[in-house]
Amino acid sequence: MPTEEELKRAALILEIAEAISNQFRTVGPVPPEFFPLPQKGPDPHFGLGRSTYYDMEKRGVLMLVRLRKTGNRRGKVLVPYQKALAAIRKIANA
Repeated sequence: MPTEEELKRAALILEIAEAISNQFRTVGPVPPEFFPLPQKGPDPHFGLGRSTYYDMEKRGVLMLVRLRKTGNRRGKVLVPYQKALAAIRKIANA
């Protein structure tokens, strides 16, 4: 049978563990840092197509990230999530 002191210590450990786990909980899914430019159709995050992102980049509102091997013309185009969100909010509030 555990002593009263052991029970208090176990309760304190559980309380600390719960407090630590609450610090790392998030509300909803965590957005990605980057997401790939959609090949066709709208992207799953904002519902915008390729041409919209290219237009935003052309106007200087957003900077896309291009990944490709040296010498290659083709590669992967990534959209920075937080910057895209800020650009969309800026356009919406204009």
